[in-house]
Amino acid sequence: METKSYEFTTEQNNTLRQLSKKMKSVGIFLFIAGGLTIVSGIQDMMYGGNLIFSVVTGTIYILMGMWTFRAGKAFERVVQTEGNDIDHLMLANGSLLSLYTMQFWLIIVAVVFIVIAMLVAVGSGMPASQQS
Repeated sequence: METKSYEFTTEQNNTLRQLSKKMKSVGIFLFIAGGLTIVSGIQDMMYGGNLIFSVVTGTIYILMGMWTFRAGKAFERVVQTEGNDIDHLMLANGSLLSLYTMQFWLIIVAVVFIVIAMLVAVGSGMPASQQS
């Protein structure tokens, strides 16, 4: 059974090329920001800072950068190759799925912590003007 390949038009390829360039640039920036965050945490640790927070934050940035860059490269391959557009598009979607799955769970965790903090503040009888 022969599978039918799909090729994007020149205009569609131009859009994907621009998207690819921007995604790769953002991915590199996030990766570097993650590395610098970890290095900064190591420096802060020498002066009593919290290394764990910096490592977790830096790792999140690195993962976001990696998945964003990979998706950008897959979009780039859609433009550069013939006969594999759908395969490359699905690789890009896989990287984006990883990125947004992580962001989804980070939001859930943040909301849970916010709700817990609000419940603790309300439960302690702290006036609203002093809650932060």
